[in-house]
Amino acid sequence: MALSISCKNDETNPTIKYSDLVGTWMGSGNSFTISSSGYVNFTYEGTTYDNLILDNMDYEFIEGAVSSFNSGYSDTIPNYVEGNTRKQAIFYFHSSSSCTVTIREEKYSGTLPNGSWQTQNTISVGNFTK
Repeated sequence: MALSISCKNDETNPTIKYSDLVGTWMGSGNSFTISSSGYVNFTYEGTTYDNLILDNMDYEFIEGAVSSFNSGYSDTIPNYVEGNTRKQAIFYFHSSSSCTVTIREEKYSGTLPNGSWQTQNTISVGNFTK
């Protein structure tokens, strides 16, 4: 008689809570901080930015799946007028300790309600760890 025992690993698809992302992230000569309230704080090209990106700290995502957050910022308040510019910081979290950040420079084209933001340039800020 053959006996077979099988164990299921509950960590096959581990999840990460947004609260696991809280702290200071370092990399590429830069850093950013995520507060326990879900705000991200960083400085890029002399402009300091502080805005809410995580609104539910109990929310979970699967580790290995990329969870991304777009965070618009500008040294002026962008409005929807032809030719105005803004920047978007995109945070790609690969795990609770690995993140890639890019900056997207955009220009507004058209007029409301039919205008839209057009990407002009994408800049890799680098890889970050916590």
